[in-house]
Amino acid sequence: MILKDRPSTGAGLSAYSVILKKRGAEVTTRAMNFLTSKGSPQELPRKSGLAAVGDVPWGTHFCLSHDTRADLLETLAPYFAQGLAANEFCMWITSQSITTLEAEAALRACVPSLDAYLANGQMEIVDFDEWYMADQRFDPDRALQKVAGRLVAALDRGFDGLRISGSTFSLARDNWEAFVRYEAAIDRIVGSKRILAMCTYSLQKWSMSEIFDVIATHDFALAKEDGRWKASKSFSRERIEQGLKESEARLRATIEGVCDGIIATDESGAILSMNPAATRIFGYSLYDLVGQHIGVLSPDQSRFIRLADCAGKLEQGVGVAIHVSEGRRKDGALVPLECTVTESVNQGERLFVIVVRDLTERRQTEARMQKLRADRLDAMGGMAVALSHEIKQPLAAAAAYLGATRRLLRKSLFKPSGVEDAVAKAADQVTRAAQIIVRMRSFVTRGEPDTRPQSILELTREAYELVSGGRLTDIEVKLHIAAGADRVLADKVQIQQVLVNVMRNAIEAMSQSQERMLTVSVSEAEGRMIRTDIADTGPGLSKEIQESLFEPFQTTKATGMGVGLSISRSIIEAHHGRLWAESNRGGGAIFSFTLPSAGEN
Repeated sequence: MILKDRPSTGAGLSAYSVILKKRGAEVTTRAMNFLTSKGSPQELPRKSGLAAVGDVPWGTHFCLSHDTRADLLETLAPYFAQGLAANEFCMWITSQSITTLEAEAALRACVPSLDAYLANGQMEIVDFDEWYMADQRFDPDRALQKVAGRLVAALDRGFDGLRISGSTFSLARDNWEAFVRYEAAIDRIVGSKRILAMCTYSLQKWSMSEIFDVIATHDFALAKEDGRWKASKSFSRERIEQGLKESEARLRATIEGVCDGIIATDESGAILSMNPAATRIFGYSLYDLVGQHIGVLSPDQSRFIRLADCAGKLEQGVGVAIHVSEGRRKDGALVPLECTVTESVNQGERLFVIVVRDLTERRQTEARMQKLRADRLDAMGGMAVALSHEIKQPLAAAAAYLGATRRLLRKSLFKPSGVEDAVAKAADQVTRAAQIIVRMRSFVTRGEPDTRPQSILELTREAYELVSGGRLTDIEVKLHIAAGADRVLADKVQIQQVLVNVMRNAIEAMSQSQERMLTVSVSEAEGRMIRTDIADTGPGLSKEIQESLFEPFQTTKATGMGVGLSISRSIIEAHHGRLWAESNRGGGAIFSFTLPSAGEN
């Protein structure tokens, strides 16, 4: 690598004089010899760790212009890894673009034993503000003295020299001129001492003219061209312009290729640019909308997104999802939308970037799925009507046979204990099954429920007996009935079906739980309604499950059909009530429904 010539003067070395006066006799003879000479011509060059740079002598000061954080990390990590391996004291000055923790993680990937280097003080990673700023002001003299002090300390401890890199991303623009002067001073110091220095400049922050200001103070510049790093002593304007053009072309291709619409506006809401997807969504050409207010895309042409409402939420640069259900196309048609807004700053001006997703296809798909579910439910309804007719006759026959069996048992001299009672219960269940079929047929054919005053306590007890089969279980059942909240207007058979379905689900959900408790609470609700809450101690409901819990044919069971809760909700709604589910704070789930109150009478 050919380096530029530097005058062999003591310019810029006053910082060393200050450090030496402070250290005095503490500075070793070896360190003093190194400080007073750059190194003999026969001394071997240092390995940079970068293929595009190769080996360089002490005193090399170069700069790197980068487009992305990944570009910065892929150069700095091997640069410092080589320095640590060569017994050099290494210092990485980070900025807002890469934090100290991110720098440490990237370096650890190249240097597995990084913790040992950090512990013995050979590697130091510091923040930009901590290194350069004093009272929120860039202090070049203080920074120069720090560099000199680190070199003196490094040589005093037996290291071969100092390898350093600093990022300028966090530098405020009003400190730029002072930083340019600092670069000239540090160049004179580096060029006469055992130091390797790499300064990094982001093409996303600094303009070409600003980068030109500092390139002249470096030996050479490192930049990426056609995907490869290249070093050049003469970094011409045409080279930088070409790199920026390539970067802009890549960004433009990415934005124009995405399916979502992207709209950029200024702070007032005036449209600055749109990608092709946005023009397709709204039916306008780019030239129709540039300069227009974003409100032209609103259904009523008054507002689309209130950017002022977003500003307070965008202070940390995080995208904010905005509820915009519809937009207006050029032909007046409405289009369903989903929008996200982010904010950026360009040369001191606030810009808003609005990402728009067309939900037309999603809505059409949802409508088709809803129709398929409706058709499937209608088919099941037809099957239910047909089956009810077919099943009624066998059930009637079974009820007749059970009645005859009871009469024969009464006349028989031999009466086994409990048999007559079991037959009576079997007959009751056959009768109940017949009633369920009649009610379900009426429900499927849109008949009105047979509502009468019922005791919700009795309905709950009977439903639990049906679920448990009358057997003792290890589930603890608690009932909490508020005063005056027991009487409801309900179809006994249909509401028992709802209670059976919900209770069975709760019991199955608690099959693997250590604590198995089923709590039924009944209380008065607004609008002369009675609310029933059925809580379990199972695994609970995830947000995804809650969203589709009552949709037909949605089930989490291996053998479930996914119609129980959907039918239960329809039954409750036919009673002018409401059925819903939510997570239980103490663990598990709570299913709740309301029914009209029957009053005291």
